[in-house]
Amino acid sequence: MKITKSKITKRLANLDIEKGSYATKFIKRRGGKINGELYVVSFFLMILSGGTTLYNWTLQLCRLVDGLKISEQGLERKLEFRHLEFAKWLLFNSLKTQLSTLPSSKQEIKEKALDLKHFNRVLLQDSTCVNVPKNLASFFPSSFVKKGESATARIQLTMDLLSDNYEQIDLGSFRDNDGKASKDILEIAEPKDLILRDKGYWSLEVFDLLHKKGCYFLSRLKYGVHLFDEQNQEKINLSKQLKKAKKNNLSYIDINVHLGSKKRLKARLVAVRLPDEVAKERRRKAKNDRHSKVNHSADYFDRLDWCIFITNISKDVLTATQVTKVYRFRWRIEIIFKVWKSKFNFDGMFNKLSMKPSRAIITFYLLLTWLTLFFTKLYNYFLIKVFHRTKRFISIFKFAEFLSVFMQDEHNVDKLMDNPDDFIDFIVSSCLYDKRKRQNQMELIYC
Repeated sequence: MKITKSKITKRLANLDIEKGSYATKFIKRRGGKINGELYVVSFFLMILSGGTTLYNWTLQLCRLVDGLKISEQGLERKLEFRHLEFAKWLLFNSLKTQLSTLPSSKQEIKEKALDLKHFNRVLLQDSTCVNVPKNLASFFPSSFVKKGESATARIQLTMDLLSDNYEQIDLGSFRDNDGKASKDILEIAEPKDLILRDKGYWSLEVFDLLHKKGCYFLSRLKYGVHLFDEQNQEKINLSKQLKKAKKNNLSYIDINVHLGSKKRLKARLVAVRLPDEVAKERRRKAKNDRHSKVNHSADYFDRLDWCIFITNISKDVLTATQVTKVYRFRWRIEIIFKVWKSKFNFDGMFNKLSMKPSRAIITFYLLLTWLTLFFTKLYNYFLIKVFHRTKRFISIFKFAEFLSVFMQDEHNVDKLMDNPDDFIDFIVSSCLYDKRKRQNQMELIYC
């Protein structure tokens, strides 16, 4: 057996794929045509070549092994539900390997993030949806109100802003909304972690549990949650306070409150006044979004003049202005999703008229493994190296474009794996953010 893409194989060496193949019963007996390593490497090669079909996958397999003859039907027999545990094992262990090899030199960049110096990690959790063939509707049902049969998968991702590593990945359907995934963060959250959340993950119970674990949370306030004065426990009329602050031309409100009629969770409320043009645009969108089930009140529209946050971070750690700035960092995960879809053909892998459910799910896990082991690994490596040399940051979009082109050539793959420093000059010349008066995404975080 001769594997020509030895450098890809080398990247997989720490995973002990053979052991995982037997542990998950991907392989039940020795002597089969396709072992776990061939299975994974050939899939990665298919991605690098821009392929998405079983035929392309089988061609990659035949390239790897002299004299191997295998049909699409033969490969598909390795895409049954019993092989799913191997794909899950592969992703889980890829995440563990990634986290255990975080370069210490990353500290030089982390130390520049002054607003985040009090936190061990800054965890961002969000989800993205991918349309899949409609024959998968029973596994990945779409919206309850959507007409006709359709299928949509939802990927839940938790990443650490400070390391750009993926910490947790889960796969479900469109109906497995963010609220259902709210508690997942408790599996990985550790003391002094900061969790940034949007309103889709709102849960007073989870906020309470995070606080008890010694974690910090920062979230937008969900409309309709009851607020109570910390001192006298009287209900707070937030709209009245906001109107008074606006009348007095105050730019923010920063008070301690209790959240929820029953829970009475201690928290800090920070409301930051928005520029008039931004507030007008928010009201315009809210009016256009109205329908029979949403009839926004005058109170709701009054609140659109403000960004309102709740947190358990004290004022001596983050000021009201810093709270607003730090929350904006949550957009980093949205950028990651855009890169997946626009640069790595994430949607294109599933645009078939029909696909076996087991194949679709396994493909998701293998794709996420590739992103974890190669894209994030290489991006973090060059981010550090380029910053050390230039004190500037590389654009994740430009780097993804570079990687998608250069890794299609076998010679480049070998060089990237063995001697990545040979590419630093090129990346400095082609992947840096453009110089602008407005700060780029990375400068907002680290400068």
